[in-house]
Amino acid sequence: MEQACKAKRCFKQLDAVDRSLEVEGVGTILLPFGHDPTSQVVDFLLQARQAGHRIDATAAGTIMQSVCGMRKCHRPLDVADFQLKVKDVGTLSVPFGQEPAAALARWVSEVVKAGGGGLVD
Repeated sequence: MEQACKAKRCFKQLDAVDRSLEVEGVGTILLPFGHDPTSQVVDFLLQARQAGHRIDATAAGTIMQSVCGMRKCHRPLDVADFQLKVKDVGTLSVPFGQEPAAALARWVSEVVKAGGGGLVD
């Protein structure tokens, strides 16, 4: 930064300080300078889910809002449900933050109770 400001006059300092956000009861999101904040949040949310924490779309949005207040965010966090159409059966929907295996097990159970819908002969 010093060399650049010697060559071209700078009017404000570059904020190159690493940041972090403590998420109560879950852990800390590290926001190193030069890294995409959204990717850092996605990685944190995946690690939190692996550790057994449930963070829904609303809470994830709140986390993202806090992170974007500290670092400029260039892309939003995708909190849309995952949808998979199964031919002749129906659509599996996995809400954001839910464990996919649990959602699949629940969906298969519902399909079987409803007569199988092509999953069972």
